Amino acid sequence: MLLDMKYKQMQLIRRTAWMNLQILDRGPSEADAKYVPIAVRMLTMVACMGYAVLDLEAALADVGKLRHQVKLRMGQIRHMTEYAHGTAFNMLHSVNPAASRQYNDQLDWMYGRISACILLSEPEKSYNIVVSLCRLIEKYNGRISGRYDFAPAKPLYRIPALIACANITDYRLDNIIELNTK
Repeated sequence: MLLDMKYKQMQLIRRTAWMNLQILDRGPSEADAKYVPIAVRMLTMVACMGYAVLDLEAALADVGKLRHQVKLRMGQIRHMTEYAHGTAFNMLHSVNPAASRQYNDQLDWMYGRISACILLSEPEKSYNIVVSLCRLIEKYNGRISGRYDFAPAKPLYRIPALIACANITDYRLDNIIELNTK
C-alpha cells in the first residue's frame, strides 16, 4: 500500500512538472498578462520596504523613541522585510539575472520618488511610508490571481499593528505614494 502511494505521488509530481513546462513554453495567457504589471509593482514596493524600515529605525533612534518594545518590534519588522525582499530577489534571479538587476534599479528609482513626495518631518515621514507601503502591498497582492500571489509578503501586512506602539500618527498617505510612483 505504501509503495503504491509513493508511486501515485511520483506520477502526480511528474504530471504537474510536465504541465508547468507546457505553460512556460506558451507564456502567460491574456488573462495572466494583466496581472504581471501589478505583480512587478507590488514586488518593487516589497523591495522599498527594506529602505523604509531602516530609515524608520534611524529616525526613531534620533528622536529617542527606540525604546525596548519599539526596538524589539523593529527587529521583527526588519527580519520580515529582509525575508520578503530576499525571496523576491532570489525568485527573479533564478528566472533571469537581468530581471533581478532591473528589479534593484527600479527599487532605487521608486524609493527616491516615495521619499521625495512625502513632506513630513522625521519620524512621521518614515513611519507613514512604512505603513502606507504595507497597505499598498496588501492591496496589490489581493488584486492578483493565485498564480502570481506572493505569499512571503503576507507577514508584511502585520507591520502597522506591530509598530503602532511607537505612538506616531498615521496620515494614510497611500494615495500620494501610489500617484507619485506610477
